Amino acid sequence: MLAPKNLLHQKWLTTPVFHAKAMFISIKPNISIMEDMVGMFAQKMGIPPELARMGLSLVSKFFLQNSNPNEASGMLSSLPGLSDMFSDDERRQFTTRQDNVPQEDLLAMLRNQLGGDNAQSQKFFEEGTKLLQDRTGQQGLFDNVMRNQKKSSF
Repeated sequence: MLAPKNLLHQKWLTTPVFHAKAMFISIKPNISIMEDMVGMFAQKMGIPPELARMGLSLVSKFFLQNSNPNEASGMLSSLPGLSDMFSDDERRQFTTRQDNVPQEDLLAMLRNQLGGDNAQSQKFFEEGTKLLQDRTGQQGLFDNVMRNQKKSSF
């Protein structure tokens, strides 16, 4: 009688339902990591979390667009939950081509979202960049993009 119970138990451990539950559990911490990061950033900047999420998405997108595809792929995989901020098409673009978007374009978008304040949008960009550098560990990527931005502005 014990053998069938053990056999049934072993079968349960190998069914797709068990694996699906395990996969679901592993995704949830990634969302928490990003939400915690957004919440801390919102508090630091004194803005609502929705605005912080939108702004961090724009700052991330700027660096992803201006990075070579290998660096962009590394950045996306270095911070759990970051890739979830973008559509499949955007992720595919980041990892297949480099767009070289001017920093002025990003600052204009931030100004528009933050109510037209130049100083706040610049501070948002700088603080968002620092946060992403710290969290991704991709210091070289950020340095390369900013170096290229300075070259193209002359």
